[in-house]
Amino acid sequence: MLALRADASKQAMNHLLGQLETQGYISREPDPADRRTRIVHLTERGLKAYDVLTRIVDEVETEWRDAIGENRYIDLRDALLRLNEHFDEHPDRNHTNSQADL
Repeated sequence: MLALRADASKQAMNHLLGQLETQGYISREPDPADRRTRIVHLTERGLKAYDVLTRIVDEVETEWRDAIGENRYIDLRDALLRLNEHFDEHPDRNHTNSQADL
């Protein structure tokens, strides 16, 4: 599920999760309902990193809002969310890998 959501291969996602687990940001455990699936949990270190990232995102959003005004910021955020939903609904139109064709 994470690999699909991130538009990554299962192997790439497993590698990334392995690194995050080794560095102490997450833990993984087998899903009791499906032993092929692993449940990912943030560790204390992962929760602290999440808090830091949340503050950074809040600061960036405040800066953008101040730079373009509240109404334009709302329009920008709405447009970006719609684009994200569009590419979730139409993964065949996601051109992130198009550079390989050049």
